[in-house]
Amino acid sequence: MKKVAYVIGVIACLFAAEGLNRFGSIVRTFRDGDASIYMAMLVASFFCAVLFTLAWVKKLPIVLKCIGIVCLLGSIVLLLEAPDFPVIRQIFLSLVVALICLFCAEVSKKEAQP
Repeated sequence: MKKVAYVIGVIACLFAAEGLNRFGSIVRTFRDGDASIYMAMLVASFFCAVLFTLAWVKKLPIVLKCIGIVCLLGSIVLLLEAPDFPVIRQIFLSLVVALICLFCAEVSKKEAQP
């Protein structure tokens, strides 16, 4: 079940990255100031896709999982102020699905040394 969540998470992150790339290009064409925000969200989406790929192989360190959750939550909150375009809905839904799948990721726990 967890492996299915990882695959869905990777696909959701890539859908979000595709939408962010399209919308970032549109914003860069018309308004230069906001393009860096969308490119930062694009990097966060790729980072979370790498996290899902890493989680497929082994358990994630708790720090990386927390960084991924913060990145996705930050991107979702920033998208709430974005203009209402269909691509924004695609990005928003993809990031929410990726966030839910990231909560399913297993973390490695450090063993206490005697």
